[in-house]
Amino acid sequence: MRYQRGWTQEIFVARMQFRGLLKMTRDILANLECMRSVAHDIHVLYIADALGVSCQDLFPEIVQINGKVFHPRQSRKKKR
Repeated sequence: MRYQRGWTQEIFVARMQFRGLLKMTRDILANLECMRSVAHDIHVLYIADALGVSCQDLFPEIVQINGKVFHPRQSRKKKR
């Protein structure tokens, strides 16, 4: 979503810092975007707020990673 708005990481970080997430840095954002770090609840809240979307909008119905399709919102069946 950041890319779609044409925002650099620096601009996006500044938007989150302006909203109160003062410890956000470009390095932290880069690690979140590359999935080297796990986003905590507070990150999700501030990212959604900075983008002007709901938290749920950050989690798509279908995710494709390395050619594999995942449905993260579907409940998982319990293994027996």
